[in-house]
Amino acid sequence: MISALLLGLVAQAPLMTNGKPFAVHGPTALVFITSDCPICREYSPEISRLAAFAGSKHVDFYLVFSEPGIKAKDAVAHLKEFGLPQLAVLDGSLSFAKKLGAKVTPTAVLWDGKNLLYSGRINDLYPSIGKRRVNPTTHEFRDAIAAAASHHAIKVSRTEAVGCTISFPK
Repeated sequence: MISALLLGLVAQAPLMTNGKPFAVHGPTALVFITSDCPICREYSPEISRLAAFAGSKHVDFYLVFSEPGIKAKDAVAHLKEFGLPQLAVLDGSLSFAKKLGAKVTPTAVLWDGKNLLYSGRINDLYPSIGKRRVNPTTHEFRDAIAAAASHHAIKVSRTEAVGCTISFPK
C-alpha cells in the first residue's frame, strides 16, 4: 500500500524551486518545513548538516515547503536567509504532506523509492511543544539515513514529529 502511495507522488510531480518537476532517484530524505515556523527555523543548522550527511551517503535530500501559496522566489529567499540547501520542493497544494502523513513541520521522511523507511522527528531536541532540550539525545533521522545507505535495518522507523501544525484545507 505504501509503495502504491509513493508511486502516486511521482505521478503528480510537484515543482522544485528551480522550476523542474520533482523526481525520485533512489533513497530520498525529505524534511517538510514552512517558512514561518520557529521550530523549523531553529532546526536550520541541523537540517544543513543532515543534507551534507545524506549527500555523503549518496542519499538525495530535499526540503519540502508545505505551505499554501508559497512561491519559488520566496522559498529561495528563505533557504538563503537560513543557510539551507538551495534546492527544495514546493508543496503548495499540501499533497506531499498529506500523502506522506506529515502533519507538522518539521517532519522528516525517508523512503527508498518503493517503501517508507522512516517518518517522524529529526531528533529529540523538542520532546514536546514548549519543551526544548539544550542538546538532542537521539538522532533518529540521521540514524535512519545511515542505516538505509549501508543497507542495514532501521532500528526506529516511526517517531512523533513536534512542530507547527500544517493547516490542511477542509
